[in-house]
Formats: sequence, structure tokens, C-alpha cells
Amino acid sequence: MELAIRDKKAFTIVGIDMRTTNQNGDAMSKIPAFWQKFYHDNIIKKIPSVVRPEIVYAVYSDYDEQGYYSMLIGVEAEVKQPLPPGLVSVTVPTSKYAVMTAKGPIPYAIPTAWEYVWSHDFPHTRAFRADFEVYDQRSKVVRDAEVDLYVSIL
Repeated sequence: MELAIRDKKAFTIVGIDMRTTNQNGDAMSKIPAFWQKFYHDNIIKKIPSVVRPEIVYAVYSDYDEQGYYSMLIGVEAEVKQPLPPGLVSVTVPTSKYAVMTAKGPIPYAIPTAWEYVWSHDFPHTRAFRADFEVYDQRSKVVRDAEVDLYVSIL
């Protein structure tokens, strides 16, 4: 898989979150339903001060030693406290990232890209600060999507 290295400044995403793990298929069973909730409940319309509503992010953060992490689906926004009930924010920290583009049907392309990150073939040491996926105009055709994955590295 082709990788680029990019430095990215901090930015804030507002949306909905959940806690999950890759163990015992937990994430694979929860994440599709979580995406459905995001779109079915029209979460973007509930977020105040949205910067770019056309770009949706999936942010993975708060990794722990037991293999659990938080996933937030949302959009970039200027945080106005307090947020409406049910919404949370996460600030993706300034970091160096290994960036790759997952291509193909979303239900298969995204997990395949993450399997590469988890494999011994991934040529960088992960920082486990915050990782994220970028769903922009290129991801609209679900059968032939392109989604950028940013993996924080040391």
C-alpha cells in the first residue's frame, strides 16, 4: 500500500462517539450500525458552527492497554460550549501521519487498509494519539470509494 508522510495541525471534530475494541469482532459488529445512526439521526444538522459539512471524519482515539478505543464520527466544527445533548468533541492533536488511500467498496476497502496498519508490514511505529479517516467527495460512490486514512506515527 502506498504511504505518504504528512504533518497535520490540530483540529476539532464534533459528532457522536462510542467505545469499542477489535477483539472478538466487537468493532466489526458495532461500527456499521454506528455509521447508520450517524446518518439516520442526521447528526450533522445537530452540530453547531460546522466548518466543512461536506467532509465527514471517523476519529479513533483514547487507546488503552486492553485494546479499547473511542470512535467519533462527525465533522470539523468550532466548539461552542456546551454542546447539544448527545454530541461530543475531540481535538485531533498536531502530529506526523502516515497517510494512505483505501480504494474500493467501503465495507471492504476500509477494513483491508486497517489490517495493513495492524500488520507487521506497516513500516512505521504508531503513536496511538489519534487516527482518522476522511470521507470527502471521493467517498460518495460507496462501491468505488476513496477514503484517506491518517495514522499517527512517531
